[in-house]
Amino acid sequence: MDESTHKMSVNNQYISDWIQRNLFWIGQAFGWGMFFIFNILVQSYVHGFMWEDWLGTALLVGSGLLVSSLFRKLLKRMKNSLSTWKFILFLLISSLVIAILITLMGLYAISLSSYLFFEEKYTPDQMAIVRNVVNMEMITMVWIVAYSGGQYFLSLRKSKRDHLVLEGSLKDARLNVLKGQINPHFMFNSMNNIRALMLEDVDKSRAMITSLSEMLRYSLNSSKREKVSLKEELEIVNHYIALAGIQLEDRLVFTLENQIEERQILIPPMIIQMLVENAIKHGIGKAKNGGKLAVKIAKEASNLLISVANDGRLSQEKSETGIGIENIKKRLELLYNSKANFTLEENNHMVTATITIPLESL
Repeated sequence: MDESTHKMSVNNQYISDWIQRNLFWIGQAFGWGMFFIFNILVQSYVHGFMWEDWLGTALLVGSGLLVSSLFRKLLKRMKNSLSTWKFILFLLISSLVIAILITLMGLYAISLSSYLFFEEKYTPDQMAIVRNVVNMEMITMVWIVAYSGGQYFLSLRKSKRDHLVLEGSLKDARLNVLKGQINPHFMFNSMNNIRALMLEDVDKSRAMITSLSEMLRYSLNSSKREKVSLKEELEIVNHYIALAGIQLEDRLVFTLENQIEERQILIPPMIIQMLVENAIKHGIGKAKNGGKLAVKIAKEASNLLISVANDGRLSQEKSETGIGIENIKKRLELLYNSKANFTLEENNHMVTATITIPLESL
């Protein structure tokens, strides 16, 4: 791609982002602008050009623009707090209230401007008020449908984009695990340790080869799924601990406390394994005397609580937090939005990573 093409692509992306950020106001300007033009054309055709028509229509459009913009904020708040049928009823009632409000504001503004600018008193008859309310009711319903449709389109687009990002994140997770297995930090040491172990304990070395193959299989298969069972994840954690234990031996004291009876609880794949790997790599593995590593799974109201605690200190260096931590944060945000929580803290020379996600089962 040459420089001019690259600049054009950047400019197009900037314009696209700007339009998406300001789509509501663009729609407001276009919709109410078309309403203004249509009314002026009709009125000019019926009784010719009159400044009063221009001013009155402008004030009515201004009222509509103000009320609809304020209603947008209420709409966002009520959408997530009402059921579908209650929300539809809310829209029907709101459209009538808005139509009446815009009509009264517009007619009052027209009456006031007529007196101030033309020294004439404008008093609309009842039929004029009814006609305006009916017209504004129809316009309000069109506005609500257009706004809701636009929001649905943006939500669908965001959902598809997040899904693509999530797929990329899962692929990165798989590649990160494979990368960790083929570099000296994991795969190289594991293979060497297994080779040395063969001279001492053939049965154990076979078990370690099985653990290594299970990890490779899991890392490949889990990347195709957004969630796996807790049982599968804990099995792979045990395989990882078994392989790490060959090198660390008695320097690693591992405990697993699972308070969940259900065997089909769903969690993001490799999320516990990454925490365990990070704890060993950046904590216990760096300590001369090793340390304790404790994994705890528990319920907390309607949430699943996962904690991984290890002896050590929390490094202040950003590069020392590990690629697994950033991967976990990204996937939690994509899968659960604000319903998930992740913390990493140090207390009394103990580093604890805690994940809280909604409890979900097959």
